[in-house]
Amino acid sequence: MEDQLSLKDSLAAVRNAVQAAAHIQAAFRAYSFRRKQQEAAICGGEYGMSPAGIHELSVASRSHKAFYGFGDKKYEQAALSIQRNYWHWKRRKEFLQKRRCIVKIQNV
Repeated sequence: MEDQLSLKDSLAAVRNAVQAAAHIQAAFRAYSFRRKQQEAAICGGEYGMSPAGIHELSVASRSHKAFYGFGDKKYEQAALSIQRNYWHWKRRKEFLQKRRCIVKIQNV
């Protein structure tokens, strides 16, 4: 009899703890949602800009490309060429350094 009473009390305590945890979790979710909504309202959206501001930036970018579009290709190609040459030089330098280390190890 006493064992059954103890078991019922234990189950009731577990049930209460689970319900309390569920209430706490639901309250935190609501708080987190409200906080994200407030931050979005203050910052002006996901990117820190309003949709109108994003549209204006997009239009300005398109007009810049239309006006200066011809020269940008040359600069882009030049930048890619410089980057490509730099990375080839860097890889070659690393390779030669590894080869020197290997030769040193083999001589020992």
